[in-house]
Amino acid sequence: MRLPPGAARTRSPRGRSRAAAVLVAAVLVAAVLSGLSPVAPAAPAHADAGQVCRVAFTVTTGGDGLRDDSLETVTLGGAAFLFEDWNGDGADDTPPKPFHQGGTGDRPHTTFTWNAHLSPCVPATALLDGFTFHHLTTVPDWQADNWDLKALRIVDRDSGFVYVDRPPSGALLHRFYKNSDQTWNTNEGRPDTDTDGDGLTDRIELRGIPRPDGTRDTWLPEHGADPCRKTIAVEIDWLDDGQDSDRPSAGAMAEARHMFDSAPVNPAGLCPYGPTPGRASSC
Repeated sequence: MRLPPGAARTRSPRGRSRAAAVLVAAVLVAAVLSGLSPVAPAAPAHADAGQVCRVAFTVTTGGDGLRDDSLETVTLGGAAFLFEDWNGDGADDTPPKPFHQGGTGDRPHTTFTWNAHLSPCVPATALLDGFTFHHLTTVPDWQADNWDLKALRIVDRDSGFVYVDRPPSGALLHRFYKNSDQTWNTNEGRPDTDTDGDGLTDRIELRGIPRPDGTRDTWLPEHGADPCRKTIAVEIDWLDDGQDSDRPSAGAMAEARHMFDSAPVNPAGLCPYGPTPGRASSC
């Protein structure tokens, strides 16, 4: 029926309730679908200064290759890396998985590069304790997958910093077995790193000097020791009889600090730990 000019079209209560019912049904369907659909993980974060997030593992096998059905995990600071192409087929997978399994084909003397990231990122001080690799194979013992790690390079994909560079040499870095020697750490058998070459290891400058009782003297990190710039610790003593004191003035101390800060000694080119803020020492 045609309405007269200017007349308003109205919808019957039955029509309105039917439209509302359709809308409610659509909302419910959308809710159910969103509950069933997998949520895509966020893209790997880029590291802030002083963090480790995205790395590339370049792995070279020795005479005994790595089979496709074996599972390899890598952790740093207790956090597991998520491998972006975890099955080794050349395409990134969604979601990534906390292990790598596939694409290696038991091939000896072959180099593979695995991109991985941490979510969330971890503080770069975790580098002091190294990267931990773990090998798992579930096949029967008579089919055991034992493989040789001949060389390893680990590079930060955000900064380009090389965390580990162990090129091929006469000896294996590690031989993984099915039932033993399944775990290996990149620090194994190696002295602590001294990035700035000042004779104080990064561990001491960041965490302190170990005591025999298992505690640490944390004076160095508390007073601004920097693992990426040569550190000189100066002790100043003075006489004080309760009336007169030879304690240096605040101005003299500030001048001494400025002298050391301005010394023509360059810091390490790249620092894996990010900037270490100087903290004024107290006397």
